[in-house]
Amino acid sequence: MSICLSNPSKYLSSKRRVSVKKPLSSPVLNSPNLSRRNSIIAKGSQIEKITSKELETVISNRTTPVLIDFFATWCGPCVLLAQELQKVAEEQGDKLKIVKVDVDENPDICSTLNISGLPTLIFIPKDADKHAYRTEGLLPAHKITEVLGKL
Repeated sequence: MSICLSNPSKYLSSKRRVSVKKPLSSPVLNSPNLSRRNSIIAKGSQIEKITSKELETVISNRTTPVLIDFFATWCGPCVLLAQELQKVAEEQGDKLKIVKVDVDENPDICSTLNISGLPTLIFIPKDADKHAYRTEGLLPAHKITEVLGKL
């Protein structure tokens, strides 16, 4: 059984079509303790930002579980999640591939997968016969690791 985005029903939480809208301001991003410049992907990180076109290739060619983070640079919880994902990437090493998809740069995938809340994480197991797991919202690193343990 192969996973392909032309049949995304395995990753959908509902059948509704909702667009992700950018807020006028974000108090979290305006905090002096956060820097937007390197807040989404740390320099030298194993985490890779990809496009929706590259996503199908990543899924099809996976040799490890894949964690997909659908994010926006203006989303405060997305910025905070990036820090948690960095912890998971350092802990998991080569046992996990983490990729990020910017919803503003890839609106087609939001529609296809019904991404309505940010951040949205989709956990895809290494074994194509197992079901993917999807969650919306900020998760701490230990919860992400807990979900990975169930894949």
